[in-house]
Amino acid sequence: MDGLEFYYLLLFFVGIALCILITRSILSMDYFVVKKFKKKNPQAATIWIACNKGDLIRIIKIDGSKTNSLGMGTVSKPNKTYILPGSHVLTLRHYSANPDGSKRSKRIITNFSELKVNIDPKQDYTLLYNEQPDQYSLVEGMPQVS
Repeated sequence: MDGLEFYYLLLFFVGIALCILITRSILSMDYFVVKKFKKKNPQAATIWIACNKGDLIRIIKIDGSKTNSLGMGTVSKPNKTYILPGSHVLTLRHYSANPDGSKRSKRIITNFSELKVNIDPKQDYTLLYNEQPDQYSLVEGMPQVS
């Protein structure tokens, strides 16, 4: 192996390492933002989002601003969104699997919906989709994960 081949091989591995580092730092960025929010606001409540298989609920905004969320809600791993106590308007969206049961990756996406909520300090809530178009409810307590 001459010097030029070694140089290209070295550049290749440095490039891969940089791609991994950048991807990892982007994925962990939300974690540090949320951690800082929780430290600054110890009275913050938690909204858990646990969905049925094939469904996804997202809190798009809280009072028109970006949310403090960690992860995407799935059946086995609920999403957490941190929120300050008080009255808020949540902008929500529901995504569901294809209702005909086929294995195509087509998703049905509902319109944006708004839900007015009153949040108590340091409380856990679960956001539920009521199977009716654009109907959501927020109940006290953590979700039951199977």
